[in-house]
Amino acid sequence: TQSGALDELAERVSDVEQTSVSLAETIQALGNVSGSTEVDLGNGTFVIATLTADTTFTFANTPEAGTAQAVTFVLTENAGSPAASISFSETETEGGAALEITQGGKDWFVVVIEGGSPETITATRVLAVVS
Repeated sequence: TQSGALDELAERVSDVEQTSVSLAETIQALGNVSGSTEVDLGNGTFVIATLTADTTFTFANTPEAGTAQAVTFVLTENAGSPAASISFSETETEGGAALEITQGGKDWFVVVIEGGSPETITATRVLAVVS
């Protein structure tokens, strides 16, 4: 029955020891970028860049099959440049929506790369950042 399955799940959850995990990511500051720009995940998974023109990010040192890696992007559009757009190589976006950049502003994206052949890359805009 459904209630029996819920009781079993509750019992299993109560058996799980709670642990605290502290995460620290290495910052990869790319400076001004445009065109095709490679992000080497071996150099860090917290990427900061200023867009000076349309930019497509590609990835090196991606995760192995059966694993995944989240990459945080903090992107600023150079206010003195024409409006820039971004894309991530071979990326699926949430709901198929285009990735838009705030002109002259700062945007945060989380990109999840699932290792394998082919890799699956998913990008999502972060709607709120708490600092």
